[in-house]
Amino acid sequence: MIENDQASENGHAARAALDILLTKAMLANLREIARVIPPRTRFTQMLAQHGAVGAWDRVKRTDTSGFTALYLNELLHLSFEALVVENAEYHRLFSADDMAEMRRLLREHGYQSGGSNRSDGVT
Repeated sequence: MIENDQASENGHAARAALDILLTKAMLANLREIARVIPPRTRFTQMLAQHGAVGAWDRVKRTDTSGFTALYLNELLHLSFEALVVENAEYHRLFSADDMAEMRRLLREHGYQSGGSNRSDGVT
């Protein structure tokens, strides 16, 4: 029983550490985005308060204005969705449904893996 508890704690700690890495990566992307379009203050605050996974849980399917702004400025490669989809280590932080939603959003907006071209889709 103690081994199971320790394994669970280790798994939780590893997940928390990965969420911190994803949060830092997204904050770096937001600094890059701010060079082109006004900063997404609300999303930045959510990242700081809730981490990357918590922020996603709060905005998925409800707030697409940031994603739309990135699309219109050909910056989808800096989106939260692209950051997660492009980096396999982050996949385990999200449910299969969440991953499918991120891929769908990117594909529907013509995101090309590894770049900002809007003319090709994500597989």
